[in-house]
Parts: sequence; structure tokens; C-alpha cells
Amino acid sequence: MVADVTNRATFITSAVSWLRRHSFDGLDLDWEFPGQVTRGGTASDKQNFVKLVRELRQAFKDEAASTGRSELLLSSRLF
Repeated sequence: MVADVTNRATFITSAVSWLRRHSFDGLDLDWEFPGQVTRGGTASDKQNFVKLVRELRQAFKDEAASTGRSELLLSSRLF
């Protein structure tokens, strides 16, 4: 999912909608062993994860600014 800009955008839009609909205050991303070939990963997984986190952060800021709601929180870990 993280390797394709369209898939990332779809995930982000869905995540914001889902978080708001269910009254969550944010999202925690936890990806274990990105890039590990034996688990279906690719060498670019870590860089693409960073892209996802940056795009999520910006989407959270934009959504808060456009709706007047508090900004969703974002936390992430990579193992």
C-alpha cells in the first residue's frame, strides 16, 4: 500500500473518515519488519513509510483547519 501514491491517498482519506466517525483522537502506526523480503517487503518500504507518515500528518492538519475540529494525533513506530 505504501509504495503507491494513490493507495496512500485512499488509506489516508479512509482513516480520517473512520477516526472521526468513531470518535477516535488519532492513529498509531506500528509496522514490524518493513523491507524484510521473507515477509513480502521491499527495499523501499522504509522510505515509503516515511512518505505515508508525512502525508497523514499533513492530511490531519488540513482536516482540522477545514473543519475547525481538533487535529488528530499521529504516532508511529518502525521495528
